[in-house]
Amino acid sequence: MARARVSVSRGWTLVELVITVGLTGLLAVPLGTFFAELVRGSLEDQEQALVLNLARMQLEEVNSLPYGSVVTIPTLSSYQAFPYDVTRQVATQSPTDGSSAAAMKRVTVRVFPGGADQAATPPLVTVITYRANGVTSGT
Repeated sequence: MARARVSVSRGWTLVELVITVGLTGLLAVPLGTFFAELVRGSLEDQEQALVLNLARMQLEEVNSLPYGSVVTIPTLSSYQAFPYDVTRQVATQSPTDGSSAAAMKRVTVRVFPGGADQAATPPLVTVITYRANGVTSGT
């Protein structure tokens, strides 16, 4: 009589499963941290670009105004419906060489987080430009 062979198929042991899960976890933690930092950095870059573009929009507005209409604006809250406040400060600067040349206006645009105490909070961005009477920009 011939004996029938019984084949026993072995699966994973508990020790093998624990080691596999542990190694997978050790590899997943650095990758997860890497991707989280990548997303955070991307969001910060988007916010910085938005803030800078808001300041540029205010400068474009200044460039489109007649020289006499370029004045200080204390705070524009929720500028362009974004959660940021924009300030525009204008100071007239006379020529330093004593000549009779026309004075210039120094325009400083600052962007703050919306509703922030501007005396205690540093601006997210500060942009400075100069305007001279009789000089136009653009085409």
